[in-house]
Formats: sequence, structure tokens, C-alpha cells
Amino acid sequence: MSTLQFKTCNKDDLESMAEIFVAAFSKEPWNESWTKENAYIRLLNFYESPGFAGWVLKDNNQMIGMIVGQYQIYDTGWIFEIKDLCISEAYERRGLGRYLCMSLLGELDDKVKDVYLLTRPTLASYYQMMGFETQPMVYMQRPLIKA
Repeated sequence: MSTLQFKTCNKDDLESMAEIFVAAFSKEPWNESWTKENAYIRLLNFYESPGFAGWVLKDNNQMIGMIVGQYQIYDTGWIFEIKDLCISEAYERRGLGRYLCMSLLGELDDKVKDVYLLTRPTLASYYQMMGFETQPMVYMQRPLIKA
């Protein structure tokens, strides 16, 4: 019998979180080339940052998903930015990503007025089903080339 546990993450969870992160983001639609070490460093940097909040999803004490983000002040008040959300491949397509996201919304501090996230255009409809709205923003990037 499966027993799901949604709980606040701690530093000891970061290694397992990094494993799930690498597996999730190495395939479609991201196809990113994360190493476990770099994923761990990313998560550790988030973890040690002011305003960090993160939760893990476990099944019979086995890590199967995670969601992390940061409380931030904005001109309209406090917001929460979701940085990463992922589910272990063996548990995908069971509604657990939605469960993680909706559980997070219930856990956020009452001062939060809005929740933001950045995602691929192909995933916008997934988040729209949870009440997120597309915003008129442009994500920009500039490669840093040193001579």
C-alpha cells in the first residue's frame, strides 16, 4: 500500500532531490545536461538563500518528487517564485506534479499575493489548469563571451 508524504525539505534531502532533478530535466521537453553535482549545487544555493522554501513528496519514505522556490518582496507585496518542480519518472502521469503544486499553494505564508514560475511554452497549459496565467513578459538571455 502506498503512503504519500508531503513535507518540508531539509538539507539531508538535497542529494535525493538532485537525483530526481537530473532525471527529470534530462528528457523532453527540457533535454538539459545536468550532472548530479551541478543539480546538488543549484539546490544547495537555493536552500541557503534567504526566503527559500521547499517541499518533498515521498512514497513509503522514498523520495519521488520535489518543489522549491523563494519568497520575494515585489512592488505589490510578497510573491513566491517556484524555481523547480519535478517528479520521479516512475511516478509521472499520476497527477503528482499537480498534487505537489497545489499542496505548496496551501502551505505558503498568508502574506503571499501571487505565485510565479518560468516554464517552457509547451507546458503552459499544464500550469493554466492549476490557475496560473500567462504574463506579458519576455525571458531574455545573453551569452557571456570573454575575449
